[in-house]
Amino acid sequence: MIKKLTIDDKDILNRIVSHPDVYPHIIDDYADNSLVDQYGELLLKAGFPIISDCEGIAFILMPRSHTVFDVHTIILPESRGRKAIDTAKEIARFVFENTTCKKINSEIRVGDRATMLFALRVGFKKQGINTKSFLLNGELLDQYVVGLERSQICQLGQ
Repeated sequence: MIKKLTIDDKDILNRIVSHPDVYPHIIDDYADNSLVDQYGELLLKAGFPIISDCEGIAFILMPRSHTVFDVHTIILPESRGRKAIDTAKEIARFVFENTTCKKINSEIRVGDRATMLFALRVGFKKQGINTKSFLLNGELLDQYVVGLERSQICQLGQ
């Protein structure tokens, strides 16, 4: 079931974002690692819309404007693969049908082949490169910018 999470769902989100196979991939050098078990709750309290299947996939949306949302996709290991691709498409449809969003953007570290392949399979298209935009282990890394437009949603077959 796809739904927008509320503070009552904080345990679901905390379980996903604090997983040891997830958390290291979603933080940068400025993250406060002492808050790992509360990270999901902090995102909910900050007011970020979060759409999830309540099992192992969450889209953390950060509206850039009324029409463009940035998304951070978080997937537990057991939810990866075909299930993740199908669920991500379903969540994208939910976002487009239930918000003012016309385009979803995301950034993927250059060299993160698995995440790029996932995004392309969901329907995202490469838009460009955001240079030196992610600090990890003291090094500024480049990130690909990918986007999914509302008009593309009908092309997202199941």
